[in-house]
Amino acid sequence: DDAIAQIADYIYDNEIERPEWFDTHFQKAHKKGAGLGECQCFAIQEPEKEYAAIGLAYAMEAKAELGRNLMQAIQNKGTVEAIQFCNTEATKLTDSVSIMKNAIIKRVSDKPRNPNNKANAEQLKHIGSFKESIASGKKIEPVVYNENSEVSFYYPITTNALCLQCHGKPDKQILPETLATLKKLYPKAKAVGYDVNEVRGIWSVTFDTDH
Repeated sequence: DDAIAQIADYIYDNEIERPEWFDTHFQKAHKKGAGLGECQCFAIQEPEKEYAAIGLAYAMEAKAELGRNLMQAIQNKGTVEAIQFCNTEATKLTDSVSIMKNAIIKRVSDKPRNPNNKANAEQLKHIGSFKESIASGKKIEPVVYNENSEVSFYYPITTNALCLQCHGKPDKQILPETLATLKKLYPKAKAVGYDVNEVRGIWSVTFDTDH
């Protein structure tokens, strides 16, 4: 029952698959210079509104790809197998979406599990800002910068009940076997101790304005 509840929670909080009509809608409503008024996705002024939609679509596609594979690993072999998957395959999947979209898509954190996901100074600033917004109950808006024809997009990664199996409190949400595997694969990891609906990191997406 607990596993079913966590899976339901994940499905509720995360985009699993886009419906068949989405790509047509996205191209019509967000393509450069046309149709922006047809879809009120963000309370951001043009052209940042368009770039926010593109950045979020790229991040959510990478998130959905990771989510599908992670859920399959959990369902087939349990949480420990999912840790093995994240250790060897998560970055590869994100990079594959980056290549398809001709963008740079990263997951970064102030408490990284993989040292390659350590946030830089600019990213840390946005992580702190998103934490403040969520703690105060403010509506979360993506952060978008457009400089020299290059867009930088940032959006928070928040925790749900399923995340706590690997990112919660040791010996409470994280079972001993899972914790032992984490320590073996990530001896310097910091990505534990979270509760539900906390900022674990951000999506950082960079792409050119001629997309």
